[in-house]
Amino acid sequence: MAPVDQYAVLAALPAAERFEAMAQAAVDSLVSVRDAARTNDRHMAGYIEVKADNAGRFAQEVLALAPRFEDRPDDGLFVYQAHMTLASLAMRDGDVGLASESLRNAVLAPSAEGLAYGRQVAAWGVLIELAEAGEHDTVVDSLEAMATRSVVDRDLLLAAAEDVRNGQSPARLFERV
Repeated sequence: MAPVDQYAVLAALPAAERFEAMAQAAVDSLVSVRDAARTNDRHMAGYIEVKADNAGRFAQEVLALAPRFEDRPDDGLFVYQAHMTLASLAMRDGDVGLASESLRNAVLAPSAEGLAYGRQVAAWGVLIELAEAGEHDTVVDSLEAMATRSVVDRDLLLAAAEDVRNGQSPARLFERV
């Protein structure tokens, strides 16, 4: 479906379906923004803006719906992804303060199997961007908080926190052994 129609189509879904669909759509839209921006094609500007707007709207809707679905197994993952999407969009817009706040909110997401056992925790470029912007304490605190919840990425998150503490980039978050 066309990006300009995507929000309206998903907004028409029943709340439970909308919660899950918009959580995935927020992440997918953000990935589309990053991929399209790499092309450095001025003709993609409109597409990028629509996808960025969609990502933000989807993330906000997920957060608005979250209290209704706290008993769902992946509620915490969806909330985490929504906040990380908002953090990424804030950095894209140059708002380091809002990005840091969204990151701090992300680590407060409810527990979820997807956070403990999934690979969705570590590889968020916004962590590198925030570290490069001087938000070392926020990044370290967030990485360490998520390490207490992640089984799969625990060591990776702790090592990346140590990197940031030592003035290095947490780029190892994108390495997979």
